[in-house]
Amino acid sequence: MGARWRFRNPGVAVAGTMSVWQGSAKVLPHSKALEEYLSSPNLSLGFDEKKEAIDDAKSPGRLHIIVLDSVDVDQVHQRLRAMEAKLRNFGAIEVVLVTPGSRAAVEPSYSHFSLRHGWREVTSSRDLGPAAPCLLEVEQLSEEFQLQRLPPVASTAELAHVFLGTPTKGSSMVVHACLACHSHMGLDPERNDWAVRLEGLLLDGMHELENAKLNPKVQGAEGRVYLHLTALADMDGSALFGLLEAFTREFAARHGALIQGLWVDEITIKVRLGSESAGCQGVLRFSITSGHEKYMKCTGMLEQVDPITGTPMKWQDLQTGQERAPVAADVALR
Repeated sequence: MGARWRFRNPGVAVAGTMSVWQGSAKVLPHSKALEEYLSSPNLSLGFDEKKEAIDDAKSPGRLHIIVLDSVDVDQVHQRLRAMEAKLRNFGAIEVVLVTPGSRAAVEPSYSHFSLRHGWREVTSSRDLGPAAPCLLEVEQLSEEFQLQRLPPVASTAELAHVFLGTPTKGSSMVVHACLACHSHMGLDPERNDWAVRLEGLLLDGMHELENAKLNPKVQGAEGRVYLHLTALADMDGSALFGLLEAFTREFAARHGALIQGLWVDEITIKVRLGSESAGCQGVLRFSITSGHEKYMKCTGMLEQVDPITGTPMKWQDLQTGQERAPVAADVALR
């Protein structure tokens, strides 16, 4: 059994170079069938594929291999490295291995491999669904921290994960509550129902931090909340910044004791700009940071993402128009 589809990473502006990915999946009953499939000459999906109008050969591809049995992940890594030419010919630059989780786990187990990592497993994305690493910017976090996943509690967001980050250089540990919401928020200065929904999502993030800090190894860690709103907001970036700035000031006034009690020093809200008719026109990255100089400082940046990986590539300060360094290297944000 197999399937093929197309997708693109969120945040890629339609006006720029938009890479349409080729997604494909192959379902296999057991590890022996996996071995036979990886040894096959052309990695056939098991059906006749029609040639489409676009040039699929130039599109990046992600192959999902779903095995209904346990698999040795290390052996898969070795096989993928040995068959790099075959994967290139197939069009895959990423492979996601999906296997049954443990008996106690509700979700399946995911292992991510990519060409740009030498077909090694991307351990920071282990057991995260195929879209989660991009939506939650997990790879960027792993460049700054050694990450350990903590069990999340129930959240109203469609996607929620918690990570304990031990910094690679100095500083203190940080608990990251990372959420993504696909629901249309209806951001509009003339209405207020979106503010209730947004407040609930941020409080979900605070609840995740509160729960994580019950773990003894997390004691003394700072807290950060990252919220990715994937639904398009039909507003100008500056107008949306003003709307979110007013909202967060009210949120801080209402929940200041909770924010300070959890040692939250950063809240980031990422919003895609555009409309259903015009498509995505860009991304606003709105951040609230607290440091020695200022409490709850608001910063807005227009973000350009890599058209292939979907990860942040460059930022432009919303007020000055000047290009900013990526968050991981921007000391001024901390």
